[in-house]
Amino acid sequence: MDGQIARLIIDSPKRDADLFYLTRIKAPDPLVWIQVGKKTILLVSDLEFERTKKESTVHSVYPIRIYQKKASKLLGSTSLVHAACVFFKENKVKIVEVPRSFPVGLIPPLKEAGFEIRIINAGFAKSRRKKKKWEVEEIRKCIQIGAEGINLAVSMIANSQIKNGELWFSDSALTSERIKREVMKFLIDHDCQSAGLILAGRKDQTVMPHHTGSGKLIAGDSIIMDFFPKSQISGYHGDITRTIVKGKPG
Repeated sequence: MDGQIARLIIDSPKRDADLFYLTRIKAPDPLVWIQVGKKTILLVSDLEFERTKKESTVHSVYPIRIYQKKASKLLGSTSLVHAACVFFKENKVKIVEVPRSFPVGLIPPLKEAGFEIRIINAGFAKSRRKKKKWEVEEIRKCIQIGAEGINLAVSMIANSQIKNGELWFSDSALTSERIKREVMKFLIDHDCQSAGLILAGRKDQTVMPHHTGSGKLIAGDSIIMDFFPKSQISGYHGDITRTIVKGKPG
């Protein structure tokens, strides 16, 4: 597996979509992804080792402690980037390519270890741009779930009553929070999650882009809904937005 050029990502697949795409491993903590030639490698903690071997799509998975132990002796550090440096030296790597999202603070240790650094602006997952049929289907599922979530919210609003200019549902004021709770329950029941739902229904909120919405819903005011469910299984997203009014528009 000797090679002059290697590619490197140090990040969490939960945060870096390219890394998740390249590994298909769900992990909250940073890990080390390396490509040398056509071979892809992950260096992971003992905690994640067995699961990563089973679930990831890379060619090889190694316990990072092996390289951290060597890095401690050779470089005086057990950090992830120094562990990667040891791996590179053992595999005769001279040039390390990193994506433009690579943490700037990790560049100096690589240079100090003698590696030439190249920034790849296009990233390492160009194939993400063209979705496979199964990926399109996963996105379609998420959009459908989002649409059903919208329908749930619309149903609650449509079946509400207007009392003193406010929307009421089941003998209590209908609020943004109340509807969002019901939608979140629906998403969970369909193996989806959302970092945040937007349901803004007051004039002082709807004029503010991406206001998440809070408080009582007012008759005649626009109600903006923006739901973006994420599948907890595939990791793909849907995104759907609708604007409705209950009562005479004001």
